[in-house]
Amino acid sequence: MRPSELSDLLWSQVDRVAPHLLPNGKKEGHEWVAGNVNGDKGNSLKVNLSGKKKWADFAEGDGGDMLDLWMACRGINLHQAMQEAKAFLGIKDDDHHFDAKREKKFSRPDRKKIARYVTRTESHLEYLQSRGISPEIVKRYEVVSGKVWNGELELDALVIPYKRDGELLQVKRISTERPDGKKVIMAEGDCEPCLFGWQALDAGVRAVVLCEGEIDCMSYAQYGIPALSVPFGGGKGAKQQWIEFEYHNLDRFEEIFISMDVDDVGREAAREIASRLGEHRCRLVTLPHKDINECLMNGVTEDEIWQYIGTASYFDPE
Repeated sequence: MRPSELSDLLWSQVDRVAPHLLPNGKKEGHEWVAGNVNGDKGNSLKVNLSGKKKWADFAEGDGGDMLDLWMACRGINLHQAMQEAKAFLGIKDDDHHFDAKREKKFSRPDRKKIARYVTRTESHLEYLQSRGISPEIVKRYEVVSGKVWNGELELDALVIPYKRDGELLQVKRISTERPDGKKVIMAEGDCEPCLFGWQALDAGVRAVVLCEGEIDCMSYAQYGIPALSVPFGGGKGAKQQWIEFEYHNLDRFEEIFISMDVDDVGREAAREIASRLGEHRCRLVTLPHKDINECLMNGVTEDEIWQYIGTASYFDPE
């Protein structure tokens, strides 16, 4: 269920919802009034009860739909607000396609083990700056320096945490040295397949770019564009098994802009992802270079990238 659909359902029961969110408020005419989203006494915040689907906090200048009010009153992100709202309305997600998610038990990364290969250097900053990514963006994603091994050979690496709702789900190491021309990638075993980048998203964002690779995710952030990365690259089948574990976490997005690498496996992945997440809300971004990091390195401007996103195409039914 998309956020706009859930918000409409909440508005249809606004006489119940407003007192639930603002129990210390009171009804005045066709409005439920309170002092603010914390529920203090006053009349600065007004929720329309007569079908206009509007609320506003005139003291703070805030407003929006009913999910915005839910987030503000509860101090939670959009996904959490949607979960609470569904429970309030008695709506249950249809999970029959995701039996594996219920049955499979995953491990969490061993923090003591991770600490052994993290290094206290700034080599990660130097490398990512060479890829056009600022220290501020790196800090937002909590990437640090570390080591990875190729046989007996010790290599400098990026240590990349996958976190969602504050919980560490996976840690990946990607070598920044490539003596044989290939990067070395190590991930923790038996961890939940999940998207990278949740920790850097704003709480209420309702549109996102889905890209291929952690550096691409940070590159979109460098442009000021919210993004998540698939964990296993392009292709189909097992490469996109993360979908069954992230499907409902993506409910919060009205639009998903798919930006895979401009190659055959990237196009294959884009088609599968759109078909499984819903082609009605997915659009295909076509970039002038192989990926967004190449765009960043070649001086493509933020305005130009927004134009490519704005003109992204819908998927034609097969």
